[in-house]
Amino acid sequence: CFEIKKLCVTILVSASVLLAKFTDQELDTSIFVCAIIIVLFFYILDVQSYYYQGKIRSRMRRITKSLAQFSSSDKSETVDIDIIDDIFYGEVGDKWRRQKQACFNWSMLFYVVLLLLDIALLRFYQGGIIS
Repeated sequence: CFEIKKLCVTILVSASVLLAKFTDQELDTSIFVCAIIIVLFFYILDVQSYYYQGKIRSRMRRITKSLAQFSSSDKSETVDIDIIDDIFYGEVGDKWRRQKQACFNWSMLFYVVLLLLDIALLRFYQGGIIS
Protein backbone atom coordinates (compact mmCIF):
# COMPACT_ATOMS: atom_id res chain seq x y z
CA CYS A 1 0.00 0.00 0.00
CA PHE A 2 2.93 2.34 0.60
CA GLU A 3 4.06 1.82 -3.00
CA ILE A 4 0.58 2.80 -4.19
CA LYS A 5 0.86 6.06 -2.26
CA LYS A 6 4.27 6.79 -3.76
CA LEU A 7 2.92 6.07 -7.24
CA CYS A 8 -0.03 8.39 -6.57
CA VAL A 9 2.26 11.31 -5.75
CA THR A 10 4.43 10.55 -8.79
CA ILE A 11 1.41 10.49 -11.09
CA LEU A 12 0.00 13.69 -9.53
CA VAL A 13 3.22 15.59 -10.13
CA SER A 14 3.66 14.19 -13.64
CA ALA A 15 0.05 14.89 -14.63
CA SER A 16 0.23 18.43 -13.24
CA VAL A 17 3.39 19.17 -15.21
CA LEU A 18 1.90 17.65 -18.36
CA LEU A 19 -1.35 19.59 -18.01
CA ALA A 20 0.55 22.80 -17.29
CA LYS A 21 2.48 22.27 -20.51
CA PHE A 22 -0.77 21.83 -22.47
CA THR A 23 -2.28 24.97 -20.93
CA ASP A 24 0.71 27.20 -21.82
CA GLN A 25 2.12 27.29 -18.28
CA GLU A 26 -1.12 28.78 -16.93
CA LEU A 27 -3.20 27.32 -14.15
CA ASP A 28 -6.49 25.88 -15.27
CA THR A 29 -9.38 24.26 -13.43
CA SER A 30 -8.64 21.04 -15.31
CA ILE A 31 -5.41 20.60 -13.33
CA PHE A 32 -7.31 20.56 -10.05
CA VAL A 33 -10.10 18.33 -11.36
CA CYS A 34 -7.54 15.91 -12.79
CA ALA A 35 -5.79 15.80 -9.40
CA ILE A 36 -9.07 14.97 -7.65
CA ILE A 37 -9.77 12.15 -10.11
CA ILE A 38 -6.25 10.74 -9.69
CA VAL A 39 -6.47 10.85 -5.89
CA LEU A 40 -9.88 9.15 -5.88
CA PHE A 41 -8.64 6.46 -8.29
CA PHE A 42 -5.63 5.67 -6.10
CA TYR A 43 -7.80 5.75 -2.97
CA ILE A 44 -10.03 3.04 -4.45
CA LEU A 45 -6.96 1.06 -5.51
CA ASP A 46 -5.47 1.35 -2.03
CA VAL A 47 -8.74 0.36 -0.33
CA GLN A 48 -8.90 -2.76 -2.46
CA SER A 49 -5.27 -3.63 -1.70
CA TYR A 50 -5.79 -3.04 2.02
CA TYR A 51 -8.89 -5.24 2.04
CA TYR A 52 -7.23 -8.19 0.34
CA GLN A 53 -4.05 -7.74 2.36
CA GLY A 54 -6.17 -8.05 5.52
CA LYS A 55 -7.88 -11.19 4.21
CA ILE A 56 -4.53 -12.77 3.33
CA ARG A 57 -3.02 -11.93 6.72
CA SER A 58 -6.05 -13.31 8.51
CA ARG A 59 -5.84 -16.54 6.52
CA MET A 60 -2.11 -16.82 7.19
CA ARG A 61 -2.75 -16.40 10.93
CA ARG A 62 -5.34 -19.18 10.90
CA ILE A 63 -2.98 -21.48 9.00
CA THR A 64 -0.16 -20.65 11.43
CA LYS A 65 -2.44 -21.40 14.36
CA SER A 66 -3.55 -24.75 12.99
CA LEU A 67 0.04 -25.72 12.14
CA ALA A 68 1.17 -24.77 15.63
CA GLN A 69 -1.62 -26.80 17.21
CA PHE A 70 -0.96 -29.76 14.90
CA SER A 71 2.78 -29.82 15.58
CA SER A 72 2.45 -29.20 19.32
CA SER A 73 3.27 -32.20 21.45
CA ASP A 74 0.93 -30.95 24.14
CA LYS A 75 -2.51 -30.43 22.55
CA SER A 76 -3.56 -28.20 25.46
CA GLU A 77 -1.21 -25.47 24.22
CA THR A 78 -2.91 -22.99 21.93
CA VAL A 79 -1.76 -20.05 19.93
CA ASP A 80 -4.13 -17.16 20.58
CA ILE A 81 -4.18 -15.55 17.15
CA ASP A 82 -7.97 -15.25 16.94
CA ILE A 83 -7.87 -12.25 19.27
CA ILE A 84 -5.77 -10.30 16.76
CA ASP A 85 -8.14 -11.24 13.95
CA ASP A 86 -11.22 -10.24 15.95
CA ILE A 87 -9.84 -6.86 16.96
CA PHE A 88 -8.36 -5.79 13.64
CA TYR A 89 -9.98 -7.84 10.92
CA GLY A 90 -13.23 -9.04 12.46
CA GLU A 91 -14.73 -12.47 12.19
CA VAL A 92 -13.95 -14.62 9.19
CA GLY A 93 -17.29 -13.97 7.49
CA ASP A 94 -17.64 -10.34 8.56
CA LYS A 95 -17.28 -8.66 5.16
CA TRP A 96 -18.88 -5.38 6.19
CA ARG A 97 -16.40 -4.84 9.02
CA ARG A 98 -13.46 -5.66 6.75
CA GLN A 99 -14.73 -3.28 4.07
CA LYS A 100 -15.28 -0.49 6.56
CA GLN A 101 -11.82 -1.07 8.02
CA ALA A 102 -10.31 -0.95 4.52
CA CYS A 103 -12.09 2.31 3.64
CA PHE A 104 -11.57 4.16 6.90
CA ASN A 105 -8.22 3.71 8.59
CA TRP A 106 -5.26 5.92 9.43
CA SER A 107 -3.46 4.85 6.28
CA MET A 108 -6.14 6.48 4.13
CA LEU A 109 -5.62 9.86 5.82
CA PHE A 110 -2.98 10.46 3.15
CA TYR A 111 -5.69 10.70 0.47
CA VAL A 112 -7.87 12.96 2.61
CA VAL A 113 -4.94 15.36 3.03
CA LEU A 114 -4.26 15.32 -0.73
CA LEU A 115 -7.93 16.01 -1.51
CA LEU A 116 -8.17 18.82 1.04
CA LEU A 117 -4.97 20.38 -0.28
CA ASP A 118 -6.22 20.16 -3.86
CA ILE A 119 -9.64 21.60 -2.98
CA ALA A 120 -7.98 24.44 -1.04
CA LEU A 121 -5.74 25.25 -4.01
CA LEU A 122 -8.76 25.13 -6.32
CA ARG A 123 -10.62 27.59 -4.08
CA PHE A 124 -7.58 29.88 -4.02
CA TYR A 125 -7.42 29.73 -7.81
CA GLN A 126 -11.13 30.42 -8.18
CA GLY A 127 -10.88 33.29 -5.68
CA GLY A 128 -8.00 34.87 -7.59
CA ILE A 129 -5.49 34.41 -4.78
CA ILE A 130 -3.26 32.29 -7.02
CA SER A 131 -3.10 32.42 -10.79
